[in-house]
Amino acid sequence: MKFETVEKTVAVIGAGAVGLLYGSRLQKAGLKVQYQSRTMAGIRKLEVDSIWGKEDMEVEIFDSPTKMSPADIILITVKALPEIDYNSLIRPVWKASSVLVLLQNGIGNDEKIHSLFPSNPLIGGLAFVCVFRDQQAIHHLDYGRLVLAPYGKEKSIAKELADIFESVSVPVEVSENLRKARWQKLFWNIPFNPLSVILQASTEEMMNSKHAVQLCRDLMQETKQIANAEGHSISDDFIEDMLDKTRKMKPYKTSMLLDFENHRPMEVEAILGEPLRIANRQNIHAPKMETIYHQLSFLEERNSKMKG
Repeated sequence: MKFETVEKTVAVIGAGAVGLLYGSRLQKAGLKVQYQSRTMAGIRKLEVDSIWGKEDMEVEIFDSPTKMSPADIILITVKALPEIDYNSLIRPVWKASSVLVLLQNGIGNDEKIHSLFPSNPLIGGLAFVCVFRDQQAIHHLDYGRLVLAPYGKEKSIAKELADIFESVSVPVEVSENLRKARWQKLFWNIPFNPLSVILQASTEEMMNSKHAVQLCRDLMQETKQIANAEGHSISDDFIEDMLDKTRKMKPYKTSMLLDFENHRPMEVEAILGEPLRIANRQNIHAPKMETIYHQLSFLEERNSKMKG
């Protein structure tokens, strides 16, 4: 399967900041891209303010995938929430030959997508990026590296996708171990997303506090225990490297903090709930992770009531 020609089509499902950023890069690479977003439907011009360049792009954004065309590549960037009906979102743009790319936080949803579309190639994706959006613009502040990994044996397809992204300045790593890659992203998401909400702090504020840094390190150690129990060896050096990269990051409000401030649902279950369920199955006690899970769940419940 080759993606080099401009005739290839892309459907971005759940186009928030991440979906718009990486969809716009595919568009710049010459692919025809359509986007699905309930909050940005109807917008025809998108301002892209990125470390890779600033430009205005003509876009097609629809409120429902039923209004979109079947696509060669389906880029799924919807938030990892328990209530998401993936079948109803993907099926309208699906073809027997579609390549599915799940660019999402958390762990456990690759299996769900594969169970719905077992005959389609599935590539898992992880975005290490600082990006947010407002009504007609996306603001890409820092980083931007993608990790792509096949769910099955489609490494050649992952490599072809990587080549397209790299042709428009997106750094990409192709991994052979999707599950391990998901855990590695959780080493950042588990401490920084929840603590940003609980502490009401940016990444810079957390990294400037020895107390917050220690909390992050402790949560990473618990994450390491769970990942190692699944057979994914991750060293302490990886933890220190991730803390160092966060320390050098431009000041940034996490996506979870932005969701909380805007009374949107947070990815509590994908980032904390599912790792804790895996820990329970492995007979691993993760007390700090369990504590912030209950704190964040309380804040989520209260936030949803305030919205109502």
